[in-house]
Amino acid sequence: MGEVILRMNHVVDFIDSKVWNQLKNEIVHAHRLIETRSGPGSEFLGWLDLPYQAGVKEIILTANHLREDNELLVVVAIGGSMLTARAVIHALLGPLYYQTDGPKVYYAGYNLDSDYHMQLMEFLKDKEFALCVVSKSGSTIEPAVTFRILRKLLEQKYGKKARNKIVVITDPQRGPLRKLAQTYGYVTFSIPPNVGGRFSGLSPAGLFPMAFAGVDIDALLEGARDEAQRTNKLDLDTNHAYLYAGIRNALYRQGKKIEIFVTFAPHLCWLNKFWEQMFAESEGKAGKGLYATTAQFTMDLHSIGQWIQEGERTIFETFFWYKPMSDTTAVPVDHPDIEALNYLHGKPLSYINENAKLGTQQAHKDGGVPNLEISIDKLDPYHLGRFIFFIQKSVAISGHILGVNPFNQPGVEAYKKNMFRLLGR
Repeated sequence: MGEVILRMNHVVDFIDSKVWNQLKNEIVHAHRLIETRSGPGSEFLGWLDLPYQAGVKEIILTANHLREDNELLVVVAIGGSMLTARAVIHALLGPLYYQTDGPKVYYAGYNLDSDYHMQLMEFLKDKEFALCVVSKSGSTIEPAVTFRILRKLLEQKYGKKARNKIVVITDPQRGPLRKLAQTYGYVTFSIPPNVGGRFSGLSPAGLFPMAFAGVDIDALLEGARDEAQRTNKLDLDTNHAYLYAGIRNALYRQGKKIEIFVTFAPHLCWLNKFWEQMFAESEGKAGKGLYATTAQFTMDLHSIGQWIQEGERTIFETFFWYKPMSDTTAVPVDHPDIEALNYLHGKPLSYINENAKLGTQQAHKDGGVPNLEISIDKLDPYHLGRFIFFIQKSVAISGHILGVNPFNQPGVEAYKKNMFRLLGR
């Protein structure tokens, strides 16, 4: 099984050697801060231990038991409490996931739109469903109010039996959700106190929804463990997570202000959001940090592609790629060849898609846009587990190089204070 690979052939010409030599020393320092658990935010380094956690069997058994009587699970969560699970589920089960048979995972509480939640509630009326609320603090307004609304709907439908259809994932000792679970006897799993929200994807916060959807979470954690072992070594020839962190910071110091994470498949849209949150919320502090944004090619080549090719040269790209496991979408021959497509006879869409990627990478480099590529061998639980940990480790190292605490998010509180004041709290 393959490693996460960082390809740099379209970026090396853009890196100043003096900048890179300085950064190599800073990578060593950042590594020591993480390994000795002594840097800013070191109280939130519990995510390093999640690949080795106990209790996975209980998560799987509880998820399987819930699947026996429920056709769908509504996960009430926002931000890091939701994104890893949603990214993995959609990546593995595909863009037509909701049109296939089998248990489904729906989402609520990641927005406050009344139309969305009214439609969801109408949809749930004739469905056998369960709830899983995920919030470490238990007080985040979006999932808190949505959980109360959906909990009442569940209680109206099932009465006292509703408590058997609710799973709470929160802090192990404190917070309103913990108190609620103790009061009503809900099944609970814990997010470790030393794990922050966006780093909680390999905790029960992410594992339980994945398990309900049928994802092999044992394989996912195996991949994360293997990547953890690989990224423990201070060797830039093999530790591509550190290499990625260093190159991002080199480009930032040389005037690049925007990083675009690019995928080439619609079912990776939530993987884009996972990456976006990990870097933006970890690094955007103290007037610093790359603006982390995403694109889905080839679709977005027909919109922002023009700007990327010829706009302001303050950007670089990170492409994500994997090898399709099978492809039966070969282009058929046709006579007469009115569309002039017979030169592609027998070629699958994956072949065309890959050549679109290669052509785009070269065109953007020629246009002054450095681009990297992160690739995995397969889109399966094992390799996604490796990718998730790869990104987490890259974020930690990159944030320390930047000189910020990569594990807090003080700016998020600003909108909350204003909102609560306006709501009369």
